[in-house]
Amino acid sequence: MTTGEKLQNLRKENNYTQEELADILGVSRQSVSKWESDVAFPETDKLITLAKLYHCTVDYLLNTDNNDITSETNSFSEKTGVETTNKKKISIYNNLYQCSYIGFDFVFLSMV
Repeated sequence: MTTGEKLQNLRKENNYTQEELADILGVSRQSVSKWESDVAFPETDKLITLAKLYHCTVDYLLNTDNNDITSETNSFSEKTGVETTNKKKISIYNNLYQCSYIGFDFVFLSMV
């Protein structure tokens, strides 16, 4: 699911019109429409506000696929011929990746 699709679904789940959301964020309705159709992307401060408004993380809004790490690892194995059969290493890598985003969210959300 793209960021635009997530934004549109969250807006509808929270019963906001594009106009109402635009007023809350201080942008035009057209901006909201462009975000939802993946023509444009919200600025960082707007993403933070949206995450707070929808009670989700910025990470959730930005990630289009939660299996990115696993697919990257598989792609690496295929390209190099190196087998990574140790699932524990992949799990640790996934956890570190997720923690870095949580830390990122925490730093920026605590600044606002």
